[in-house]
Amino acid sequence: MTKLSGIALALVASSVVALAPLSAVTAAERAATHGTAGALNATDREFITMMGASLKFEAAAAELAQTHASRDLLKSYGKKDESFIERLTPALTKIAKEKSVTLPAQPTAQQAAVLNKLKGLNGDAFDQAFVKQAGSAHHFDVVNAFKRTAEKSVDVDVRGFARTWLDEVNQRFTMVNAVTSDVDPAALKPSPDTAPRRGEPPRTDVTPDASGKATN
Repeated sequence: MTKLSGIALALVASSVVALAPLSAVTAAERAATHGTAGALNATDREFITMMGASLKFEAAAAELAQTHASRDLLKSYGKKDESFIERLTPALTKIAKEKSVTLPAQPTAQQAAVLNKLKGLNGDAFDQAFVKQAGSAHHFDVVNAFKRTAEKSVDVDVRGFARTWLDEVNQRFTMVNAVTSDVDPAALKPSPDTAPRRGEPPRTDVTPDASGKATN
């Protein structure tokens, strides 16, 4: 072996050694930020599960709104929400399958109780109950969950799912606030962007309008 060949082999060997730690770090970063099936943390798993139950609840509530409500605005909201849920459900089902999360087959017990109550109501009584128990307050929690996941999820797929749908989830919140404003303005919830952070006292100088934004 010539001296030049020996130097070349040594350079190749050193390159392989240098590349090994880089590959290991990349794999570690990928595992930390991307995750694998069934490797979600508890917060992301809870988000997917919560949304599974929530969509079951919202689909049933939207259907009831179209047949039990007295206001055309609420009936129209029910139809639009039903269409939104039909598009969101396959996307949620897909991410749940990829992450080995079993979606609930039914709404939560509390949500089921709300649905049972709504089924027995018609006209203005239905409208009033809907905005209080399936309106702004419920969708406020949904928007918060999507916003938190879009910002803080450590799994890029779950984070991407939340970011993809966040704008439409916000738009839906605006729609339900418009209905709530028409039926019972006292039941309005502010946009999560204007809501106080944990540990902060609630603001008393603002009132939410139909879009959910605060007004002085």
